[in-house]
Amino acid sequence: MKTYHSYAKLNLNLYVGPPEVGGLHRLSSIFQTISLFDIITIKPTLSEHSVRFIGMDVPQSNTCTAVLNLLGVRLKTFWDVEIVKNIPDGAGLGGGSSNAATLILALNQLESLNLSMEEMVMIASQVGSDVPYFLYGGQSHVSGTGDKIIPNVSYIDVCDFILILPGIHCSTANVYAALDSMGQFDDVDSSDLGIIGHNRLFEPACNVAEDLALLFHRINTLYPNQVFMSGSGSTLFIPCWSTNEQINIKKVLDTNLGTTGVDLVLTNTVNSFH
Repeated sequence: MKTYHSYAKLNLNLYVGPPEVGGLHRLSSIFQTISLFDIITIKPTLSEHSVRFIGMDVPQSNTCTAVLNLLGVRLKTFWDVEIVKNIPDGAGLGGGSSNAATLILALNQLESLNLSMEEMVMIASQVGSDVPYFLYGGQSHVSGTGDKIIPNVSYIDVCDFILILPGIHCSTANVYAALDSMGQFDDVDSSDLGIIGHNRLFEPACNVAEDLALLFHRINTLYPNQVFMSGSGSTLFIPCWSTNEQINIKKVLDTNLGTTGVDLVLTNTVNSFH
């Protein structure tokens, strides 16, 4: 039996281009893994693969079952996979994608598959657009439709974050549909990757989830121009440049958001975890 940490990510910025053939959008984004993680325990079993989640209702067909199906006959052993969920769903933190990538890496090790990074990326890309990134982790420039990854970059130097988790599920498909109806896109080839916080999906996400917009405006009143959104939402975050700043801002938010049901999580960057 082996246990692995499956880390969340933040989009420190996110530029999105217009839809292309097939409806997909090109993007340009700085991804950063952070210290919020799910716990994946993997052990051999006798008869068939099994995947179960603790702390969250997840569909029977999910990113991890997709990995097991794709690896298929390469696997010599049946595996029991248990995932304790700490990363919320529909929050723009990439929990499901991270779980899938961590499982690919784990099975490559446990089964001695000797898959190259290129082979693992090919498998990951069939599971979801963010999954290949999580094979690398750290700070990376992700572009194309999520398929172009330049790992180990350092465009943005920030270590600590306050995550604001409102418990609002933002459907990525609905947010992109709202973006398309607005018709407002970025020139992804001219994106300024050194600027933290730009997120083309923020306005459409607020249109899809009005409670998210209300929460943002409430926090932005306290910390103007310091509150940003990850991915397609609903996670908001405030970057901090010291632990003391992080703690002090959390105290203020605790006082002002204490009865709203919003969870506040202190987290920091993770740049090497495999």
